[in-house]
Amino acid sequence: MPDAYEPGGRYRITIVFVSEGMTRAGFQAAFRFADGETQGKQAGRIEPIDTRVTVSASAAPAVEYVHHSASGTELAEPELASWSFVWTAPNAGDPVMIHVAANSANGDNSPLGDLVYTAEARSRAAGGR
Repeated sequence: MPDAYEPGGRYRITIVFVSEGMTRAGFQAAFRFADGETQGKQAGRIEPIDTRVTVSASAAPAVEYVHHSASGTELAEPELASWSFVWTAPNAGDPVMIHVAANSANGDNSPLGDLVYTAEARSRAAGGR
């Protein structure tokens, strides 16, 4: 996530996830405005760049969620997962937050031993707040 974004700019975002003992992994992320009248609303657009990632939308409030697909749960390397997509920044100059949740699975088809992690990052419009 860039520290500052150009309104309407396109950015390749890569989520890298490392977890000991992980044999499968998943993630979900959303871009929302961080402040002001638009706080919590969708910020920009998300586009998958391969079949490891897909995008879904919630009904109300309308927010896009980028997440792993079925094939996207396979690891890139032992104990390392990564997913890439393109985020097109909003035209509005308000600050944006990305919230990410990732799941480290041990492959035993049960919730035991699986771990969930969360992270967030903030970006402001170049020359803005």
